Amino acid sequence: MYKTGDLLLVKNYSFLGNMIRKIINSEYNHVGLFVNDYEVIEATFKGVYKTDISKFEELRDKNKLEFNVYRFKEITETQSILMIDYALGNVGMKYDFWQLITLYLFFLLHINRKIEPIDVCNAWICSELIGESAEHAGIRFQGNVDSDNITPKDIYTSLKVSLVK
Repeated sequence: MYKTGDLLLVKNYSFLGNMIRKIINSEYNHVGLFVNDYEVIEATFKGVYKTDISKFEELRDKNKLEFNVYRFKEITETQSILMIDYALGNVGMKYDFWQLITLYLFFLLHINRKIEPIDVCNAWICSELIGESAEHAGIRFQGNVDSDNITPKDIYTSLKVSLVK
């Protein structure tokens, strides 16, 4: 069902998850990348790490979140390997709270996202990690949005991906 290179888009029901979705006008507030058919790499407040998909399934079964899987419409094996290797190379890095705050301000104050956010080196928010991993493989989700400013909405509304049924 899940494939290496698939994207996991998550809607959790926490206060922060609800706030993120409201501010960015998105169905989802979190994104991760399948590095194999059972593990997802993600950036959370705890940092960048791999999570077994069973944890997401367990939380879904407890009605704490919902998720959907999206797949790239066109991706080569080389692109998939480059994307996953780049993401895996960031395991253990910290979460970028400054970038999250900057993006919130951009949306709240209607600031153009072509401006660089405060972006701490070697620290990530979830969508930036996935966006940078894809760009490393030559894939850009939205032509007009830099991966430093990308959101889960920019990823799932991209013409590059489609919902897996």
